Amino acid sequence: MSEIYINIRLGNESEIFSTYQLLNNYPQKNDGLHLYRLGNYYIKKKDYSKAIPLLLQFIKTYEAYFKDPGDFFYSQDEILLRNFYKARVHLKLAECYKKTKQETLRLQHLEHGIHYYHQGKSLPNFTIHIIGSSLFRSLEEYYQEQGERQHHYLDSAQYILDQKNKTFNYKSEPLKYEAILLHHFKGHYASDVQEKEKHYWKSYTLFKSFIGNQLKDEDQLMHFKEMKAIQNEWIDFFSTQYQNTQRLEYLTKTLEIVENLKSNILNKRSSNISNPNFEEYIQQEIVFDTNDHLKQLSPLLDQKTMDQYFEKYYEDKIFISYHLTDNTLLIISYHNGEYTLEKKKIGVSETQILSDLEDAFEKSNYFISRDFIKKLNIVGNQILPESLKHTEKKRVIISTGQALSFIPFEILRYNNEYLIEDFAVSYSFSLHHEYKDAIKRKAIISDKITTFGIAPFASSNLSYSKLEVKNICDDFLINEEANYNTTYQKIKQDHFKTLHFATHTHIDNIPQKSFIKLSPNTGMSDKITFDDIQKLHLSNLELVTLSTCQSANGKYMDGEGSLSLQRAFAYAQIPSIVAGKWNVNDQASSAIMSQFYIYLKEGWDKDIALQKAKLDLLSEKEYLYNNPMFWGSLILTGNTNPITSPSLKVQFLKTLSLY
Repeated sequence: MSEIYINIRLGNESEIFSTYQLLNNYPQKNDGLHLYRLGNYYIKKKDYSKAIPLLLQFIKTYEAYFKDPGDFFYSQDEILLRNFYKARVHLKLAECYKKTKQETLRLQHLEHGIHYYHQGKSLPNFTIHIIGSSLFRSLEEYYQEQGERQHHYLDSAQYILDQKNKTFNYKSEPLKYEAILLHHFKGHYASDVQEKEKHYWKSYTLFKSFIGNQLKDEDQLMHFKEMKAIQNEWIDFFSTQYQNTQRLEYLTKTLEIVENLKSNILNKRSSNISNPNFEEYIQQEIVFDTNDHLKQLSPLLDQKTMDQYFEKYYEDKIFISYHLTDNTLLIISYHNGEYTLEKKKIGVSETQILSDLEDAFEKSNYFISRDFIKKLNIVGNQILPESLKHTEKKRVIISTGQALSFIPFEILRYNNEYLIEDFAVSYSFSLHHEYKDAIKRKAIISDKITTFGIAPFASSNLSYSKLEVKNICDDFLINEEANYNTTYQKIKQDHFKTLHFATHTHIDNIPQKSFIKLSPNTGMSDKITFDDIQKLHLSNLELVTLSTCQSANGKYMDGEGSLSLQRAFAYAQIPSIVAGKWNVNDQASSAIMSQFYIYLKEGWDKDIALQKAKLDLLSEKEYLYNNPMFWGSLILTGNTNPITSPSLKVQFLKTLSLY
């Protein structure tokens, strides 16, 4: 019976059905639990038409199994456990009937479930009480949806959890998960604003702790996805409260929730916690509360902590965070000691323009349409905050959400100029990761920048890459030298400060199948995969540059962001990564990278160095000004600090703010 459970946890679909058929055809009578597990599998797949018959068949099979005990004698605990299974299946059926809008059957199964909960609640197992709380919470939800608001089922659910938490104090993850939902619904149905705030915030803090305790990456991301609507409800409430009251506490809570939607796996990796394999996972799960070491990997940033962080690290910078909920774009900025919130409606026409731009970037279409620049103007005026139009600061750090993750903001236009003409632009994986990195990482300034470069196709289809690595790098491998073994041996050397790739990349919808292309060589791999990268020990490096196609792109995952090769290097704890948003032009990329490293060696901050390198190209080749597809692809994400001490020239120009 456990075989079908393990296969369902692993997602081995063919094995699930073969085990199911085996159990169905087994001559000896069984309790039918495989029917429940397969039904639950279909619920997770949202295939309720298949789930419902299996769950109903389980009820019949389970009842028949215990009607004729034969020579068996059942203990009191076994009888109580029987009521637990019945209560659980009725809760699942009520969930199915809710999704299929069969309200009479939904209520019927909720009431059956509560009956069996009362029959089995003396079972010495806290899971029966999670089922009980879920049943009462679901019953309250049912009556609220019917417009009947005088019931107190949430109080009953709260009482059940309170009794158990006297013993477990939210250390049980299933109890915590139920408490998240319970507090959320208490906030959702509360008529008093203070009650809403109390329960929403309690629900969020429990959720943050719960997410931090998930051992497997897949579990983290699953919970972010399944609770997306709830998180958006929190964000909408606190941002609306800020607009109504102008109390800063509401805005910083909004920013905390928004930024927590990004880079949770990265926060684990930065604490040297990897994704366990299945055997490690099972071993961890059977030990009660082994996850204490994972707690608060993503710190809870309150208003005071944010104020202190921004005051220390954003003296000459602006921070902008984006989040799209429904058709409303939230823009939260920190600028000159002040937080601002803008909410902008994204209509059908704006959505279409964003889609057109995304399509052009994805196809790497260098033959841009006549209205391409016009669209950049429209989007720039729509999504760039007002603070950028009235500031003397010249550096911007952007934390994007899913809807805008494909855009390199430096090519957006406002006041008929590109953003890069006035600002050095860089990107943050999330405010939480940025904060942790700043606290953990000591400011180390090197006397010299030493760079290792890789150009496997210098004599074939990337002809400018040879000149690029020769201009930039102290040591390099080109053509057939840049094979897997030689590259790995060189990368492991710890005297390089920067690592530069001028090659091809393959980006797959399954992140683990993305890779950096190397020179083919008999008997060895010709690629460095996503998983290879994140397992590398590259703590000596201050910067990786991927002068490669679409290396900043990847599948977007709620709770993490774009799983790009750029992020793979961040998992390897590289503080700064430059990568491409679309297929880079070999010649233009070579020119930008050469100037970028010149400015880095002069001691410029990384974001300013990249801005200056791009502006140099536009100054030298003015005909490229109106086609940002040639120069806009490469972006910097992560730490912006200089790698080496600034020259006297740089110090003088910075003093006069001439950069």
